[in-house]
Amino acid sequence: MIKEFDKDEYNKLCLKFMDLKYKNSNKAWVLWPEISENWISTSNLKFHSDWNWIMKVCGKIYKILDPSDSRKHDIKAKVGALQKDAVVLAIWEFLNWYNENLGK
Repeated sequence: MIKEFDKDEYNKLCLKFMDLKYKNSNKAWVLWPEISENWISTSNLKFHSDWNWIMKVCGKIYKILDPSDSRKHDIKAKVGALQKDAVVLAIWEFLNWYNENLGK
């Protein structure tokens, strides 16, 4: 069953999947040197809206999925068609599957 999309939960799933450094003080912060040399507030995560962030997640998904896996082809097709919202939803579905089946 596919869960209804939730932007905040999606961003948290991406954060976990990407194994990013995280610290918690009064606010939660993330360190991602490929995106910024500064700590990023978790309220400013852009896995749902920024192509650079989305493509970093796609790259990791491509590396772990078997070439014949239909999820990989689905995501690549949506990226190729520049369908950002569709890519985000495909990642959302993958990350929910991943956490249920292979998650740490």
